[in-house]
Amino acid sequence: MKYLLIIGFILLISLIIMVFIGIHFLRYIVNPKKLSLNLSRRIENKNHHLDFIDEKNIINYNVIMDDSYIIPVYLIKNNSNKFVILSHGHTVTHYNSFKYAKIFYEDNYNVIMYDSRGHGDNEKSIITLGHLESKDLKTIINDTYSKYGNDIYLGIHGESMGAITSNLTLKYQQNIKFIISDSSFKDEIYHLKYFVKHMFNMPSFMVYFGSLACIIKYHFSFNSIAPIKYIKKNQIPICFIHGLEDDYILPENTKQLYEANIGYKELHLFDNAKHARCLQSNPELYYNTIKNFLKKVEVIYEK
Repeated sequence: MKYLLIIGFILLISLIIMVFIGIHFLRYIVNPKKLSLNLSRRIENKNHHLDFIDEKNIINYNVIMDDSYIIPVYLIKNNSNKFVILSHGHTVTHYNSFKYAKIFYEDNYNVIMYDSRGHGDNEKSIITLGHLESKDLKTIINDTYSKYGNDIYLGIHGESMGAITSNLTLKYQQNIKFIISDSSFKDEIYHLKYFVKHMFNMPSFMVYFGSLACIIKYHFSFNSIAPIKYIKKNQIPICFIHGLEDDYILPENTKQLYEANIGYKELHLFDNAKHARCLQSNPELYYNTIKNFLKKVEVIYEK
């Protein structure tokens, strides 16, 4: 009996230690160091991504989320009924979306960007890699229809966490015309198993303790962040993009998302492109990829 108590005590202490390590690892995801709006703007301005538009002509407004969280939205207005919502990646801001905004703006789209919860100068919030963010995007989609009419032609584009978020909106069966998914993972567990092993030199099973810590502390599981669950029933046209040199989110993720999707789909893998750097690696190819996809999708809806 004494030995069983000792063994039980050791196991309990081990579990507590593992959960404690999981919580510290979790902080890297849910509360990372993030760019301020000012710094983000300076970076993108230095890269000349803002040159195509005068910021004075951008319309700013707020959208209230389901949990009363307020997200700032930025509209680059165009003279058409075509709209696109751009979702940025982890730790950056809507300024990081300007490089994509130019492509759509030149194709006569009204471009909507926003600062995801917990990012930029927004009120402090945990970052959930798509769990809460997909609900927010759903709300922004609905708000866009409410403001600009139910007859608008609306699509979404996301980079990294923004791509994950965009793909996860499929669970809400959103009324959108297309998704452009740039550098998404297929599910959080699959991604983090690779991530903790290759980036932190920790055993992959630590992911499950991280997920347990996430349930205890933040009341959601990594299992809820799995775009591939919803891709399998999708009929919305999707353009999948990924860099072949991406060692942060492996391109295998996007390949499996593409294979699982049953609707119209395209897969574009960019040589020599690191994580979320496909446009920078080959701007002309990226522009043409997006514009050709948009043309094909418009033809699909004209039939």
